[in-house]
Amino acid sequence: MMALDDMGKKVKSILSLRNFQQNDAHDIGINGNFNTFNLHYYTTFMKTTLSLLILCFVLSGCGKLDKKEYRITGEIKGLKDSTMLYLDSNEQHDFDSTMAIKGKFRFKGKLDEPRLCMLTNKPPKFHRACGIMFWIEPSDLKIKAILGKEKLAVVAGSKVNDQWKLYLALIVQLTEKREQLHLRLEQFTDHKQAEFEQLVKEWTQIDKVEIPQLARNYISDHPDFLFSSILLSVEMRKMSKPETQNLYMAFDPSVKESKFGKEILHYIQLGNNMSIGDKAKNIQVESLNGKKIELSNFKGKYTLLEFWSSSCGGCRLEHPNLVANYNKFKNKGFEIFSVSLDQNKKEMERAVKQDGVIWPTGSDWLGIHGTAALTYNINSIPSNFLIDPTGTIIATNIRGENIGKKLMEVLR
Repeated sequence: MMALDDMGKKVKSILSLRNFQQNDAHDIGINGNFNTFNLHYYTTFMKTTLSLLILCFVLSGCGKLDKKEYRITGEIKGLKDSTMLYLDSNEQHDFDSTMAIKGKFRFKGKLDEPRLCMLTNKPPKFHRACGIMFWIEPSDLKIKAILGKEKLAVVAGSKVNDQWKLYLALIVQLTEKREQLHLRLEQFTDHKQAEFEQLVKEWTQIDKVEIPQLARNYISDHPDFLFSSILLSVEMRKMSKPETQNLYMAFDPSVKESKFGKEILHYIQLGNNMSIGDKAKNIQVESLNGKKIELSNFKGKYTLLEFWSSSCGGCRLEHPNLVANYNKFKNKGFEIFSVSLDQNKKEMERAVKQDGVIWPTGSDWLGIHGTAALTYNINSIPSNFLIDPTGTIIATNIRGENIGKKLMEVLR
């Protein structure tokens, strides 16, 4: 078990990465405020023409939706006329856009499964945690909000979003307390202080024990909720396979047949989680040039299997250390095999070039939902496994100077 002092360092390091992640990450948070985004160059004539076009479009699209269609109509009071709005997918990092006329807006599209999205007034690459977050699904959704009070926005028409809100209501007190502890921990410079150690204990108890237990209870109490399968697809990485299987088996057939239900079943069928002493399971990804890379290709060498993402601040900060160790030990029987959880090839390629990643790296482009991440039970990144020439895992999550020390030990 990690010593309290080590846990304190870990928490402190996580907190210290906050600014880096906020500046460079492409993923989206939950909270935030709109900042008015004006389009000064639109003339009055253009505004009038667009108003008429949107009115015609809305009137022509009020019919029934097919099984995969969603339609979002809404109004944000106080929003300046002709403000551009963006609907950003939290998972896929793709987005749609529309212009709000007198605060009113409309989106329409198709999707197979519910998706967590954010409505924002800035293109996704320019913002972080800024807007209204909600779940969309094939349905007719309505949004009502007031500029500056986006947390109080009302989203109607999505069952999954209602189920998500119910879950958030259950954990709101714990998440607020955790955030308060987070802010207090940021004020400390000496992690050995007794008060700091006590705060770390409280933060860990909430984050690792109390919130996960509430999640388990929610899933158990609502086996007919699609959001229960969404929640379990995340929480299963923090629990045993038997517990995951028991929760899955209680699901309604329709929930089991969902994308998330199938992912959970696939995870269960992959067998036990990987740990020190186990034989590493083979995984396959695609390189940036389209070639297949398999872990089995590196048998006979000491191989560091590294999981990362271009949007992960901690991963990017670790890359210079990995580059140094790779150059030092690559001719002594050492290899690195990086598996990115990126779903956007261009973002991954940009990070590889910027960070000087010269060892084999690839992705299955499915993020945490891919077989590679599921096989190794990846619930946070950076995460790694050091594998010996026989294919046995001999260390996990070694970072910084510990990588060099371990390699010096095994490559003597």
